[in-house]
Amino acid sequence: MSTRRTPLIFGLAGLHRIALVSHRQRLLRQAFDVGFRSFDVAPAYGNGLGELELGEAILRRRPDVKITTKFGIPVDLYGERFRSAFTLIRVNRRYFSRGYGSEYAQRRISGPEMIASLDGSLRRLRCDYVDRLLIHEPLEPCAPELAAELTEFAERLKSQGKILSFGVCGPSDSIRRVVGATPVDIIQSPLWDLPGPSDCASERLVAYGVYRGFQRQAEPSKQVFVDYVAQLRASRPDIELILASTSRNTLAGWGKLFS
Repeated sequence: MSTRRTPLIFGLAGLHRIALVSHRQRLLRQAFDVGFRSFDVAPAYGNGLGELELGEAILRRRPDVKITTKFGIPVDLYGERFRSAFTLIRVNRRYFSRGYGSEYAQRRISGPEMIASLDGSLRRLRCDYVDRLLIHEPLEPCAPELAAELTEFAERLKSQGKILSFGVCGPSDSIRRVVGATPVDIIQSPLWDLPGPSDCASERLVAYGVYRGFQRQAEPSKQVFVDYVAQLRASRPDIELILASTSRNTLAGWGKLFS
């Protein structure tokens, strides 16, 4: 990888699908060994489990990595409380709990919620700051009073050194509810739904859903995914790309992106 190219980010949205703690840690260590130095996580990823596992994996590597986390989805953080039994509890809840997953249709977005969520993230990550803190897929327009509050709290966290930048993630119809009302440094959206240059002149763009974007091509079978990513990076050096996988074989194949 050319040092002039923007870094790739390893996404942890599916890490909780790996049943064993040792296997989760092995995958995260491999991601670092392959070349990833940026990681994208959220309290909602595995109900706190993603942050917990990442915190352990990078405990002695924190100065060498960048972390993005989020706030706004009020999940029960049982992944933090029951790390080893997470898979069993999740299956039980999925089939026997009323309203399973209903929290993902709710949002708690405010200055105090930002502080409380970040404090929990820092505890699970076992560090004292994150590089990026994002609003997690807002569902409603950002009222002027809320926009002013979020800006004030974000600037306070920056001055305290707890976050280095502030932003929003989600599809375009979601981020439009915030962008324009609240100054943001980062916009994270699906690859096929990124804002145009005129909509984000001063924000850093991050794309997720890269493999899905690859599949949305007219003839994805005629191209290898790694080559697609390499070409995308060359043609769009203005965006960062989040790659995610729970397969160690797939991860090993991404090594050429860092050579």
